[in-house]
Amino acid sequence: MPKTTIYLIRHAETVGNAEGIIQGQTMGGKLSKHGIRQAEALGKWAGQNKIDAVYASPLSRAIETAKIAFPDAEPKQVDGLMEQDAGELSAKTAGEAFKIFHKMNLSKAREPERTIDYYLLRYGHEIGGERDVEERGMKALEKIAKENAGTPVAVVSHGNLIKCVLCGILGTPPTYENFRNMVQENCCINTIEFNTEGPSIVAINDTSHLDSVAK
Repeated sequence: MPKTTIYLIRHAETVGNAEGIIQGQTMGGKLSKHGIRQAEALGKWAGQNKIDAVYASPLSRAIETAKIAFPDAEPKQVDGLMEQDAGELSAKTAGEAFKIFHKMNLSKAREPERTIDYYLLRYGHEIGGERDVEERGMKALEKIAKENAGTPVAVVSHGNLIKCVLCGILGTPPTYENFRNMVQENCCINTIEFNTEGPSIVAINDTSHLDSVAK
């Protein structure tokens, strides 16, 4: 298979992100004003790079990001790119989620910055969430790579799914420390190259295109 470059992009900031809401697979998630500016900055990046196809999660926040950033391309929606199902944690704040975790007798559950993603991945399936996010995400990306062999593709997805996929490609287990350190800022770009030997990562959490976006 010829080398295929996939730009795996986390959606721009939503109102829920700004408020610390766990969105999961809820269809809500309207971009905030800041998120719209991020998506517009992504569009400027796209105008300076060759992109032959655009794919996106069918969740509204990913579609809105894709349509702003790539106005001339109708994003192809792929269910496998959706965010991890958060089950009972959907629409909860991180604080509310940790209260639920403590009720589950997770005595080691603690609440420093960015750890809610790990606890959702590790224990979310016990409260109606999803476990096999990496497998689903990798199947979707591999299919996209085959459909677009030798061409650059933009894929707009979500934080936890992207973290799981990146850990899988790196061969890094999704431990507490690894997942906490796998930062995914809103509207960041991760560059992945697919070839006959499989996927390899070129860049993670690239936000240089957002330098001009004021908070």
